[in-house]
Amino acid sequence: MNNPDWFLIIRQWKRSMGDVGVTLPFLVGALRRKAGTAAEDVTSSAVLDMIINQPVHGYVTEISRCPNISAPVLSVARIDDKKNRIAVKSSFMSDFSGIESLVLSINIHSNQGLNCSDKNECLRKLIESSDELINNGQYSRIKIKDKPGEYEYGDFSDREIKFIESTIMVYGDR
Repeated sequence: MNNPDWFLIIRQWKRSMGDVGVTLPFLVGALRRKAGTAAEDVTSSAVLDMIINQPVHGYVTEISRCPNISAPVLSVARIDDKKNRIAVKSSFMSDFSGIESLVLSINIHSNQGLNCSDKNECLRKLIESSDELINNGQYSRIKIKDKPGEYEYGDFSDREIKFIESTIMVYGDR
């Protein structure tokens, strides 16, 4: 069975583009780019629902605060790779398989992250903050020129577009 596009983007990002993972707006934007005219069907809540209820066998998706860009990011890890997994505060189980499919880090719960008291509040805050950016076509977290350590969201860079195309669009439907 082929892996879903959301998984390919997250996994490949860490291998070739960044240290930690992708933001939810980036992931939704990448999937919308492939969807074309059906892009409005690709929402942050729909993507998170896929991640929770259609997990990739042997993997868990992790949400943590990336220290590099000061934002929540999604990454994937092998379930059995305990030494490289994040410190987990809460998790979601797949309704269909009953396995842990999405975990939230301690730092995402903290005031440095989403400042939430439970997993449902964290997901709600993540969706709300992401939807505003997505609706404005702001998918990519980019450095602000002449302001070290400060970031804003904007359109995909040429490098990111090439990454998206080579990761989920080159081979067509898999």
